[in-house]
Amino acid sequence: MKWLRIYAGGYGIQALTAVALFKALKDLSLNVNVVTNGLAGFYIAVEEILGEDEAMRRTMDLLERIDYELYMIERRWICEGKRIKGWKKIAVDHCVKLAVKESFKEWKKVEDLFKGLRKGVSAGAEYIDIDGKLGIFHGSGEEVAKISLAMPGVFPPFEDKFSTTHFTQIPVFTAEDGDVVLVNFRDPSNCDFEKADEVLSQSAEIRAIVFAKQILSRKNLVQIHHSPISFRDISDLESIKENLKSRLEELL
Repeated sequence: MKWLRIYAGGYGIQALTAVALFKALKDLSLNVNVVTNGLAGFYIAVEEILGEDEAMRRTMDLLERIDYELYMIERRWICEGKRIKGWKKIAVDHCVKLAVKESFKEWKKVEDLFKGLRKGVSAGAEYIDIDGKLGIFHGSGEEVAKISLAMPGVFPPFEDKFSTTHFTQIPVFTAEDGDVVLVNFRDPSNCDFEKADEVLSQSAEIRAIVFAKQILSRKNLVQIHHSPISFRDISDLESIKENLKSRLEELL
């Protein structure tokens, strides 16, 4: 089987499934072109330059720093029942802040995590720019990482480019026949809603998933499906990697 590219990313914490896939690819010594988005893009950009251990360390550090933002966009107080103290006030503050600014985090707040990433990397970041143009960005590790992380509500656009995580969750816009795609959507059916803004968030997420599935159905792609994960699964990435490795071996 000739693989042109492997597309792997994900919305929020789901991107860690793509990280497990990257680890599986490395174990199998498979030399493929990677197109990514979200946290997975940050991980692979660091991994290519500084190695797997440093990539994992920085990814976990980044997760800690954007935990508040992920808590909000993933609606964990509803979807996972994790109602932290003062969660209602936090939700209101979230809506107010987004009404006056495009993101919560500024790049300067996490600039130290991009140290040493000026070299070019082979992985590409799938993006949509402010004019609606789609593409795959290739460049330095820092550029690929920042474009992958430029998720509306979390980080501002980088060089006028947003990550596609908000629009289709997984990178799939630019996939072509014969490419391999990791299909690792969140499961919004687990999320109840109580207020109008939660209904809007739910519908936006469902639209993104439906849109991605429509794209997947129109192309002849090799699809690797994986069930949703949660923060509880972070400590179990090794078993997720082994599962994905077996799936890859079946396709060889």
